[in-house]
Amino acid sequence: MRSNAVIDIAPGDYFLTANNDGPLDWDAPNRVVAWFYLPAIVRPKWAVAGFIESRSGFPFSAADDAGFIVGRANAYRYPSHFELDLAIERRIALRGHQWALRIGVDNITNHFNPYAVNGNISSDRFGRFYGGQDRLLVMRLRWLGKATSPAAAPAAGASR
Repeated sequence: MRSNAVIDIAPGDYFLTANNDGPLDWDAPNRVVAWFYLPAIVRPKWAVAGFIESRSGFPFSAADDAGFIVGRANAYRYPSHFELDLAIERRIALRGHQWALRIGVDNITNHFNPYAVNGNISSDRFGRFYGGQDRLLVMRLRWLGKATSPAAAPAAGASR
């Protein structure tokens, strides 16, 4: 998505620009996001969950030491982003409650997905990307509610 007012110019802003047209900060023209949760057919208390995101990098602007944007606003882009998360989940009944224990790995491919950049064109480190999450082991315990016992459920056709 493009705009002719990428940077909202106000008296207190740090950045100043004459070329204020270009892609907006959240522009990611090539993006796919999907997630799934698949209960196991053979073992009904087990499930597999996953998430995948692939997109082109978000745009950013280059500025000089004085705070003037050099070139067009948002003329540069972060590298492409790719994340794949997979997990297995087991439902457990404990003390009259249903729980789900999930163990998984985020960013299985260990793809570098930065979230910060040095945008100062006067710096010798201009364009260096920082941050991002490495491969990560995650665990989650989720309360699903009170367990219903088969004896407590009313019989079929019974009236109250």
